[in-house]
Amino acid sequence: MAKSRTVWLIWAQWYLVSYPFYFFLTWWPTYLMEGRHLEREEASRWAIFPLLFAAAGSFSVGMLTPMLARKMGSYRNARRLIGGGSMFAASLLVIAHMKTDAILPAVLLMGCVAFFTDLTVPTAWSTCMDVGGKYTGTLSGSMNMFGNFGSMTAPIAMGYMVRSTGNWNYAIYSMVAAYLLAAVCWPLMDPETPLEADK
Repeated sequence: MAKSRTVWLIWAQWYLVSYPFYFFLTWWPTYLMEGRHLEREEASRWAIFPLLFAAAGSFSVGMLTPMLARKMGSYRNARRLIGGGSMFAASLLVIAHMKTDAILPAVLLMGCVAFFTDLTVPTAWSTCMDVGGKYTGTLSGSMNMFGNFGSMTAPIAMGYMVRSTGNWNYAIYSMVAAYLLAAVCWPLMDPETPLEADK
């Protein structure tokens, strides 16, 4: 696996996807209170939105991928488009969120970020199944390990950014960087050909 460029890109994109997603699982409510100056009760009402949108993304891509694969001629092309396109869209939506002052559209924009993030989640796991072949379990487990590294990095790195700068800008824009780097990974990989055939 370590000799495959596609495997390294699978590992990299999962680290990069997990990093911003764990913002929603760790810092999002605190950001609403400190960065958006909401009271605790109001922040708690908005806190669920990204996770609801994320669930919709995971559900939607299961119907979207086969249709795209038929139109584009292969799952390879469909996955590249979904993976790269959704990460690029997420980066733009984070920037739009930072430029939006009103809380409702700002929260909805971050909900859309989570939606596009989770378009990539089933795409990455199905890529592991096709690319991994008889090594599917090993590839899936190793991808998840790299995701855990990203999940671990996010709350620590973002916390230090906020503490050292006194604002949330660097932490939020680090999500943009992660999404853009993840977007680059998808066009460079072959998310369909099994490892046994890629020798």
